[in-house]
Amino acid sequence: MENIKILTIDDDATITKQIQDLFHDEVIEGHKILVDVENDFATGMARLLEGEYDIVVLDVYKGEPTEGNANQPGREILEEIKTTVPITLVFYTGLTSHIEECASDIVRVVSKTTSGGLETEITSLIKTGFPLIRKRISKHINDVLREYYWEVVDNYADSNKVSGEEALLEYLLLRRLAATLNREGATKIFGKAISSEKVHPLGFYICPPLQNDTYEMGDVLKRDDGSFHVVMTPSCDLANKKADYLLLVPTIKLKDTPEYKKYVECVKLNTEESLKKLSNNKESLSRVIGSRNSDRYFFLPHNEFVGMPDMVIDFQQSSNHKIEVESAYKLSGYSKVLKIDDPFAQNMLATFIRNKNRPGSPDLDTDYIIAAIDAEEIVVAHTEIPVEAVSKS
Repeated sequence: MENIKILTIDDDATITKQIQDLFHDEVIEGHKILVDVENDFATGMARLLEGEYDIVVLDVYKGEPTEGNANQPGREILEEIKTTVPITLVFYTGLTSHIEECASDIVRVVSKTTSGGLETEITSLIKTGFPLIRKRISKHINDVLREYYWEVVDNYADSNKVSGEEALLEYLLLRRLAATLNREGATKIFGKAISSEKVHPLGFYICPPLQNDTYEMGDVLKRDDGSFHVVMTPSCDLANKKADYLLLVPTIKLKDTPEYKKYVECVKLNTEESLKKLSNNKESLSRVIGSRNSDRYFFLPHNEFVGMPDMVIDFQQSSNHKIEVESAYKLSGYSKVLKIDDPFAQNMLATFIRNKNRPGSPDLDTDYIIAAIDAEEIVVAHTEIPVEAVSKS
């Protein structure tokens, strides 16, 4: 059973004692709850920085919770947490009006007058999985470091001499750590199976992108009009600011493709005639979604975080756009919202190159070739008929 550690911070010792009595050693969603208390806000923040807590239950006000009380150290702790500690938080306060706008998936707001409200929100937080993400990733990193120290470095006494530089060993460690953060690694870290054969749509992207100040090949840009475009300019040209123009490929909604419309029409009609076509239409749609329809198109799965539906890139519509150097080497009117992850970005690039580099040739007269084959086989078949069979006939 995995423990979840809660720190409750409130200048009212009666409240913190009640919370500790209510939750300490209790089991919620299969996790044992451990509760520490702190009645000084500044000391509580220091403990959050030093301890391994998963949830903080925090009051907003110092003193009486009134509309006129501007002494709100709980808000200050929230702002400090945002820059220092990845932790989930429950505001447990007598007056919620000053803090309600802060509520989110990882910040909950509960009135002290709401019966059972605190337990409901703590349970809901645990169900999201967020309280344990930091702990599980930290454990994984610790395991990789331990293995690196004692199974790698300790077995190579002259490892620094071999590498020539200490930084190279550090780079080797980081590469090793990165290699463990794949789908199989995620299953090991979080204990939740992720398909090793099929990719969830969110696994297609790095979201949000790691770098917002530069463009790279495979970046998805959202235009001010709500349309989505994909960067195809080589990343090296963009990094070195050698590109004067940005090569963009627009997208179209999957719903606007003929394959989608034909499939949906069959489903909606639900007639004997339409159901006969359903299998073929489903296969056609599957080929579009699998980027197997032609080298002209490449499919991009939906991403709810940026409001992007299922889209299809049309490489025939690629166009160049002048980069405005004075605007930090970015394109005016576009914002970077996603990064297509590898190997999908590389597959997209290969498809784009195949589409652009086709030399083309006139269609060969296949009917003529097949007719010649038929004629030859008929002659051979006739010459192989036994003489006796011919005389009897």
